[in-house]
Amino acid sequence: TRYIGVTGVQTCALPIWADMKKNEKLIIMERYDEFFEYTYPIIQSIPRKHGIFKNLILEQIIGMDKHIYKVVKSNQVSKLYELDIELDVLRHRLRLCTHSRRRFITNEQHLNLSLKLNVVGKIIGSMITNKNNG
Repeated sequence: TRYIGVTGVQTCALPIWADMKKNEKLIIMERYDEFFEYTYPIIQSIPRKHGIFKNLILEQIIGMDKHIYKVVKSNQVSKLYELDIELDVLRHRLRLCTHSRRRFITNEQHLNLSLKLNVVGKIIGSMITNKNNG
């Protein structure tokens, strides 16, 4: 068993990736759901005149579950990397929402949603490390 320490979250013991049961892998989904429940209403409040940008972010946060389930079911490190890339792209788009010309979300909201998304990212990073070392 290896330990995954995530800032602001209770440390949990998770078995090495190959030995994990699917319900243990779904901790990623639980953490992502927390992010989604916080973020979705914020993104929904983006003004209509920025509809294309708003829809792009909404499609990405709604569709992230597909990437998470691919990771859970495939047991392939390549799927972990794909999910990690999707998280990076989402982080960048959310950061664009705080630009002084747009201000779709406040700095405080961005901080809170970033912390929630970082929990998912740290779990994925730990799984990549365990997969590569294991």
